Amino acid sequence: MRYQKSTPNRKVLGFIIFLIACAGLVIFHERVIITLAKKNIAEVFPGSSIAIDRCHFEPTHLLAFQGITIKKEKIYDITLKELRIDYTLVSLVRRAIEKVSVSGLTVRITTPRASARALSRHIALKPSGALSVRKLAVTDGRLDLRTQEVRLEAGISLGADISRLRLEHFTFTLDSLTSGDVHAENASCSGAYNEAGKIFIPQVRFNKIKLADVSATLRFTESVIAFEHASARFLGGMITGAATVKVPEFSYVIDLHGTGLDAQVFTKDFELEDKFKMVGHWEGSLKAVGRAAAVTFFDSNFGAVTPGGNLEIIDKKFVEDMAQRTKTPSDILLERFRDYHYNKGVVDLSLEGNDMVAGVILDGEKGKSNFKIYLHDFLKTLLNQIQGGGIA
Repeated sequence: MRYQKSTPNRKVLGFIIFLIACAGLVIFHERVIITLAKKNIAEVFPGSSIAIDRCHFEPTHLLAFQGITIKKEKIYDITLKELRIDYTLVSLVRRAIEKVSVSGLTVRITTPRASARALSRHIALKPSGALSVRKLAVTDGRLDLRTQEVRLEAGISLGADISRLRLEHFTFTLDSLTSGDVHAENASCSGAYNEAGKIFIPQVRFNKIKLADVSATLRFTESVIAFEHASARFLGGMITGAATVKVPEFSYVIDLHGTGLDAQVFTKDFELEDKFKMVGHWEGSLKAVGRAAAVTFFDSNFGAVTPGGNLEIIDKKFVEDMAQRTKTPSDILLERFRDYHYNKGVVDLSLEGNDMVAGVILDGEKGKSNFKIYLHDFLKTLLNQIQGGGIA
């Protein structure tokens, strides 16, 4: 009887021991996997503190990590809610991972006294011959960047087919951006491969150029990014047009048309009120073609809208320079432009080196006049901002 009573107890005890052994094996494996993962992360982020809360491993198809933190004091703080790696045994034989999914990614970079380039000293990206990744998914990503040149707060989600070098879809929200003379906030952009997406920016400022209610339809493939049906409020009027960018050579074509552009708003926004006062509305078009930093073609023509407007030049140095160029006495020019009404007007924009030059020709009751307005280093500053300035 004693033997019969002890048999069930021994079986229960044996099963409990088996469960404990299995749990210990799982915990042991989890700790080993986390240790190996932290070692690999440390090679990319040397000198950082790394923590991983837990991992989940299913040998035939899945490895997932939750609660990842990578931090280097006063430089960067990276957190991930989950990093999921999906694979098959066949894909591993082919040295490939089917998909990497990142959720709840937050990247905070804080180097207010250093250039963003300085980050390269803290990240050691090395080419790896291990496994390739076929697809990438990022959901609920956040970026908070504060460097010497840039202040950026943004959110992003995306899906990419890396094996085909293709961005499948994305959603980007810009809370705020300040970089040099560029400032924008509350912008949004979304799109999918070869489908109509959208862009909207309530306000953006580049140097003295101010745009509002910027919108466009976005289309992209591996080689072309197209901005269609673009429009924006500018100088009290409207700009409409389109632009196409080819990648990776970054060649572009820009076509714009402006209507109802207010000369008085122009003198105010471009801080020219101490030089001259101008009233009237203009319209015209602009086309630019280029590749990377080189503008290969630039043409524009704007004309005054009937019934014209008024111009008064009050900057004596401006008049003296005009007098020297036109060989006309400055007192005659001052009198002519004291209250000059123009019936017709033409403005041609051109590039002289890095300067944007507005060649103005006016025809009015006091005769025909022409002069130039210079926006110094306009092209150089614009290209620096497009290419990231000190960011790249």
